[in-house]
Amino acid sequence: MHRSTVGIRTTLGALGLAALVALPGAASADPQPPRPVTAQRSAQQGPVRIEVLVIDAYALPGESSPVLANIPQLHQPPFSAFGSMRLLSRRVIPLTAEAHNTPLPGGRGEMAVSLAGQTAGRYQVTVRFTRNTTSTIQFVAALGEPFFTVRASRPDKALVLGFIVR
Repeated sequence: MHRSTVGIRTTLGALGLAALVALPGAASADPQPPRPVTAQRSAQQGPVRIEVLVIDAYALPGESSPVLANIPQLHQPPFSAFGSMRLLSRRVIPLTAEAHNTPLPGGRGEMAVSLAGQTAGRYQVTVRFTRNTTSTIQFVAALGEPFFTVRASRPDKALVLGFIVR
């Protein structure tokens, strides 16, 4: 499978994890197994949307949210460094050229998600983070192809963000 990223700019903390990982087949926040998503989108399915997952990941062993425990890719590097993960929030928002603002939990700022372009069934997404400073990431993904990034990390904990075009 071809994966590509464009203009990635982010900062990592002490864990030294990769800034991003494109993972196939992530699940929704419902306790059901991941549902397959076809690569083709018909006009009957309506506008393109993006699912945003906000995850707290902890270095110490423990339990993970049931939905996250069922995503095999989260048990592979770099995410296998975490002993437990907790789903903080899950939102599905429209993916349009106009940015949609979403707050990050715990006063960690805000992110604005927008569609930067689309070609051959792939979507270029821009995410702008704002707190004390502003940073931006861009990625390209097909329908159902998740993109994960570590937004903030320290030796015992990290904030992981997942994006799935629907």
